[in-house]
Amino acid sequence: MYDIKELEKQWEHYHRKRIRPWIILALFISALVAMLFIFKDKVNVTALLPTGTKEEIEKSDTKQPKPIDKIYLSPSLERLEVKQQRSLVESPIENVNEHTVSRKNALHIEVIETQKSTDAYKEVEKRFRLGHDPDDSLFLAKAYYLKGMYKKAEYWALQTNKIDENIEESWLIFVKAKLKRGHRNEALRILNTYIEKTNSIEGKVLLSKIRKGNI
Repeated sequence: MYDIKELEKQWEHYHRKRIRPWIILALFISALVAMLFIFKDKVNVTALLPTGTKEEIEKSDTKQPKPIDKIYLSPSLERLEVKQQRSLVESPIENVNEHTVSRKNALHIEVIETQKSTDAYKEVEKRFRLGHDPDDSLFLAKAYYLKGMYKKAEYWALQTNKIDENIEESWLIFVKAKLKRGHRNEALRILNTYIEKTNSIEGKVLLSKIRKGNI
């Protein structure tokens, strides 16, 4: 008769020996699946991270120091930038009167130019008193006439005539300045005298304009 217990032991030994490869295979598959899940999670996390963070993770894998400050500061800076952009968009824009700005700029430029002109005129006047150059006095006569300063224009035209009475332009400015100041009769008398003396074409043209009321 067979020994039942001995047969059971042999059968269990045979059974364990038979299923051992399957157990090893199952463990290997389980380990492989676990590794795949871990790798997949790592890939997903890395894909969601910014470029700078990916580079830092790769550096950490190679046992290099991890720039932790950069990882934590980047989101804060992004939020701050978004907040600033929203503030710029939401902040009310003041209405600017372009016409007012243009007038202020023009006035400012005019003041600067006036100051420069005044300084330049003073320099020319000073130079004239030193050298008595008729070109300087004629320049001042023309400049002051164009600026509507007719009394000064008349004065400097007269100074030019005193130095050189043959300068026609100074006589014409002198006459026009007197006319602008309301001395019409005197202006006509001086102009007629000048025309009789010189037979000036320009003088005759000016006389015609005065009589027609064009000046």
